[in-house]
Amino acid sequence: MNDVKGYIRNSKALIFFGLSFIFFYLLMMIGHKFDCPVYFFEPIRLLVTLSIFILNKRVTLLYAFILPIFSFLIFGHPVFFKMMIMILEMEITVLVFLFFKSKNIPLWLSMLITINIGKLFYYIIQFFFISNNLLDAEQVEHDWLPQFGVATSICLIILVYEKDFLRRHIE
Repeated sequence: MNDVKGYIRNSKALIFFGLSFIFFYLLMMIGHKFDCPVYFFEPIRLLVTLSIFILNKRVTLLYAFILPIFSFLIFGHPVFFKMMIMILEMEITVLVFLFFKSKNIPLWLSMLITINIGKLFYYIIQFFFISNNLLDAEQVEHDWLPQFGVATSICLIILVYEKDFLRRHIE
């Protein structure tokens, strides 16, 4: 029976990986073709957040590591040092969220805190890289409105999911 559960879990991970990489690739291609900065809407963060709820911890950490590398290798965006920062931020995001989740903090609040911690870490490391000439300040764009919108949307979706989940299991 454990073999069947393992097979199903592995199949779910492979399907998620495949579909999400196809989605990400198509999204980035559309962005490049129509000169639309889709990265403002943080597709990597959205996909990593989704993977937290679908995949197990190890696979999610692997996914958070691979997705920025995939973007760098296929699209040349982000630049190398920014990619390294994104990998660290996504890994921290997963670990911090799972920590807060284990403390029975509501999922939406856990995600809100997690995104803020991840962003704080991201900007501190980015400042360090820029200060040490490892990253050019012109390669870094900061538009706060889309980032705020993405964080708010993620938290609202989780809040709705959490309330629906609790309602179904309490009744």
